[in-house]
Amino acid sequence: MKQCELNRLRVTGWHEMIDSGIVETKGNTLITGASGSGKSTIVDAILATLFVAPNLMNKAANEKSARDIKSYVRCKRSDGTYKRNGAVYSYVVFEINTYNDGKFLYSSLIGACYSSPSASQPVKANFFVIKNATLNDVDFFYKKDGAEYPKPWNQFLEDVIEAGFDDIKHKDTQKAAEEMFAGMLGLSSVDEFKRMQEICGLST
Repeated sequence: MKQCELNRLRVTGWHEMIDSGIVETKGNTLITGASGSGKSTIVDAILATLFVAPNLMNKAANEKSARDIKSYVRCKRSDGTYKRNGAVYSYVVFEINTYNDGKFLYSSLIGACYSSPSASQPVKANFFVIKNATLNDVDFFYKKDGAEYPKPWNQFLEDVIEAGFDDIKHKDTQKAAEEMFAGMLGLSSVDEFKRMQEICGLST
């Protein structure tokens, strides 16, 4: 029987978080911290990406919150202005281990790149699956003027293919992403993926 396990997580360019680094999530993981330390920020990254639920922003902290994908990608300040200007990109990526009857088969990456061309334009999400890859295998940043920035989606995609990871799929709509993730997680249909959302108390 095919089984999938969430192994590690990396988040870049998400609100105040420039780079989370590689976070171990295998087994039971507890997110703790003082009020305002960013616990719900991490939860929202998981909701938006792994569960393909971008309309559930900050429910963990405040059901009436107006926070959305753009506020995370561009890092919205309390006065309503954005910290990040120009074209900006965020990545939320999970490393998944796949087993068959308890025997390890391979690792894969599932995640999304959120692209914001400007503050006046909507954010575009590109969801992806990279089979036979780990978080150590890919680079999410490029260097400019001595600083590092998350790569534009097209550059990231080209670099991954050039590195030899040719088993990559990507979708840019919620429905297509749900179908792709359902297949990756070993679910027989999108209906099962939606039931998983419901079990976790989500409704997209």
